[in-house]
Amino acid sequence: MTKEIGLYRDPRKTKPWIVRWYGFPDLVTGKQKRYSKSFLVKAEAKRFQRTLQGEFERGRPRDEAEERTLGDLCKFYLQVNKSQRSKTRKAHQNTVKHLLRFFPPETLLRRIDVPAARRFSGQIQPLRTAGREGKLSLWTTGKVLKSVKAMFNQALENRWIHSNPFAGINPPKAAPATWHILTASEYGRLLEKAATLQQKAVIALAYTAALRLGEIYSLTWDNIDFERSTLTIAKRAASEALPPFEPKSQRSGRTIPLARQTVEILLELHERAPEKLPYVALTERQFETLKKKWQRYRQAGREWENQDFANNVDRQFKKCVRRAGIKSTKRLSLHVLRKCACKNWLDNGVNPKVVQEFMGHVDIKTTMESYNRVGDGDMKKAAAVVEALLTQTDAHVTPAAANRTATSIFDYARQDSNL
Repeated sequence: MTKEIGLYRDPRKTKPWIVRWYGFPDLVTGKQKRYSKSFLVKAEAKRFQRTLQGEFERGRPRDEAEERTLGDLCKFYLQVNKSQRSKTRKAHQNTVKHLLRFFPPETLLRRIDVPAARRFSGQIQPLRTAGREGKLSLWTTGKVLKSVKAMFNQALENRWIHSNPFAGINPPKAAPATWHILTASEYGRLLEKAATLQQKAVIALAYTAALRLGEIYSLTWDNIDFERSTLTIAKRAASEALPPFEPKSQRSGRTIPLARQTVEILLELHERAPEKLPYVALTERQFETLKKKWQRYRQAGREWENQDFANNVDRQFKKCVRRAGIKSTKRLSLHVLRKCACKNWLDNGVNPKVVQEFMGHVDIKTTMESYNRVGDGDMKKAAAVVEALLTQTDAHVTPAAANRTATSIFDYARQDSNL
């Protein structure tokens, strides 16, 4: 957006000194309307230029006799974000619905002040859809407020408002979810109790390669390089027969190293897979169901999302957990295995930037804050390290005893390692 207020001279005109400025971008075309005012004397033109600049800085609308409404902002916001993933676009659309349910669309943006913003933030309710009642979770409320704040920041950048009324409203913080940190021995029991070879491959790809659920079930054999023991997550366009796949991070793709055991599982699965089955984790029956679903989506004009590749997978995983005899009061799902993979890499010295790349995170804060959680094993290891240091420096302990203690500590660390 052009914000400069220009001063020009046109000797052909009776009033040769011209002050020129631009209005807001058009909501559809993105073009800015141009305005100008002519003066006979340069000093008058300069004085008007300075005055106009000050008024714009104080919040005066850049377009003459025009102020923006909430409806204008919502339309602009959806237009700007239309190229994002379908799931993200739906989240933006829901944010707009929340706003327009509280404020009429013709509400002038300057009328939405801090008290009005606080009233909105305290009264966010679920969008009444079938089977959805009750209060929104703190996490969802926080997402709505974060999106609303971003909307009004765009209005601020365009000079539609002079301040963001939501700037000082912080989303409520939900208590961090506690999840079960799967040990190597528990992972081994899961593989033993997997009902099918496909399920074993799914568990291995989540725990050792940190794939998301949609990434696992959209993975094709073309994505795996058995010679280099790597797999690649990359965007794939739709065809008439098969649905598209779009990585969450919007990057061109990422390559992840595979553990030897995971490669062996995938090789065995590849040898048994039917020739015309392109997907790694799907059976022939699931593949046929997938193709029919894709045709229904195409006919209905419905957008395909990554989670549409798989159904009831967490239910099957929980059965496998019970068969493996793993009992925990903390959350344990296929997505938790992805978190465990991240923690394993970080705990064993892999560079955090490399882990960020493997995980497909846009922001390294997500890698460090959301995934590198502290577990009971971390507490024990920390205590063991301190105990070893104190034991080795204790004058009352013989060297032989100190060596035995240190050896037992490192043996413990190896046994308790997640890799």
